[in-house]
Parts: sequence; structure tokens; C-alpha cells
Amino acid sequence: GAEPGRRRPAPDGDDGAAARGRVSCFGDSHTEGIFGAPWVPDLERLLARECRNYGRNAWTAESVARCAAAAEPSQDATVLVGTNNVMMELAWRAGKQ
Repeated sequence: GAEPGRRRPAPDGDDGAAARGRVSCFGDSHTEGIFGAPWVPDLERLLARECRNYGRNAWTAESVARCAAAAEPSQDATVLVGTNNVMMELAWRAGKQ
């Protein structure tokens, strides 16, 4: 997968300007791009803005919340979570029967 929050320098060297235009993408493997089509690079092209991929395989909503709290500021963010939480709950329920 991609490096967590991969970083490229702003074209003009002004990190403040980069933060104002940056989009942070938080989530699980669907955001990371492991399963299915990697969509963060497409978002970056469509918006013509830097998009940092903070997606990681097997992350739950709690993992994503911790990452988001520690991430560098950005103007906008996407959050795609819940799949792993649901899968864990379903597995737990199946084991209880």
C-alpha cells in the first residue's frame, strides 16, 4: 500500500498554502487501495489538490479516529470507516450462537 500520509512538498515551498488545499483521506483497506480500485489518486487528479492517503488495512473506526487526531491539519478530509467494525461484530455474534 501507500505510505501513511505520503507527503510531497508544495510547488512554491509554502507548506501553509499546501495545508489549505490538502485533502486527508482516512479509512481502512478500501481507502488504502488494497481491495478494489485505489480511489485516492483519482480524487487527487479530479480535484487538482494534494490528497494524503491515511488508509490502512484492518483499521476500525477507533483506529481511524486516532490517526485523524494525530494527522497534520488539512483543509478537507474524507472518512471511510465501519466495514471492519461490522465484520468483527458479525464474527462475534456468529461465535455466540
